[in-house]
Amino acid sequence: MCIRWPLHSGERQMKLPADEVRAKAYRKVPDEFGGLFRIIPLSDATFVEAKESLSRLTEEEIIDAFVWTNDCTFRGVDVLSLLRGEKIAGNPPRTHRDDWDEAGQIAGSLSEVRQIADTGILRPDRYRDPLFRSAITSVLIHLKDLLYKARVAGMPTTISDERGDTNLLDVIPSARDAACHVTSKKVQVGPSRVRYGISRGPDAGAMIDGVQLGCPFPDEVAVFFGPNRVYLNRDILTAYHHLRDYYGDDGLASDSTKA
Repeated sequence: MCIRWPLHSGERQMKLPADEVRAKAYRKVPDEFGGLFRIIPLSDATFVEAKESLSRLTEEEIIDAFVWTNDCTFRGVDVLSLLRGEKIAGNPPRTHRDDWDEAGQIAGSLSEVRQIADTGILRPDRYRDPLFRSAITSVLIHLKDLLYKARVAGMPTTISDERGDTNLLDVIPSARDAACHVTSKKVQVGPSRVRYGISRGPDAGAMIDGVQLGCPFPDEVAVFFGPNRVYLNRDILTAYHHLRDYYGDDGLASDSTKA
C-alpha cells in the first residue's frame, strides 16, 4: 500500500510505502484530527501525542487521518512507530468521562448547526443574503470536526445520489479550510482566485481558466472554492442529517447505529 503525502507548494509530491510514512516540514499547530492528536514542537523534532486510546483504530485508519490534514505537514516523525506505542506507551485508557465529554462537544456542535438551519438562512433562495457566507462557514467548521469524529467511531462517510458515490470527507474538510483561510491556495483557478463563488440552479455560471463554475441541479446552490464545488443540500445539509441520525440529540452513537 502506498499513500500520497501532501507537501508544501513548490515541493514535489511523493509516494511512500505505508510502513515508511514519515513527516515533512512542520509548519503550524492545527486541531486537524477531530480531537485525536495534538502536535507539539520540540526543538528539531515534532512529536504527535495521542489524547485518547488508539485501540479502536487500525494503522490504516490513522494514516488516513494524517493524509486528510493537507493544510500542514510534519518533520522528523516516524508516524507508525508512534502509533505502535513506541513513543506513546503509557497513554491513559479512555474513560466514560472522556466519552461523555466528547458526546457533549458533538451534541453542542449539532445543536449549533440546527440553530443556524432553523433561521432559514440555509435555504437555496437565501444565497444572496449577506449572512449566507458566514452561516456556511460556521456550519462547515462544525461539520469537518464532526465528520472526523464520526469516521473514527465507525460512521460511513460515503453517500450515494444521482452524482454517484461521494465521500463527504473529500468535500467538507477542503471547503472548510478554503472558507476559513483567506490566503488558502485551494481557491486558486489558474491566475484567478475564486472564494465563495455561488451558482444557483441550472445556471451555466462563469468559465474561469477552463473551469465551469455552474450548478446543474434546479433545487441546489453550489458554492465554489477554487475548482472545488460543495453543494448546499447534497453535501452540507446531507452531512448534517447523517451526523444527526448517527449521534442523536445526546451526541452518543447507539450500538445499533454503530453496527
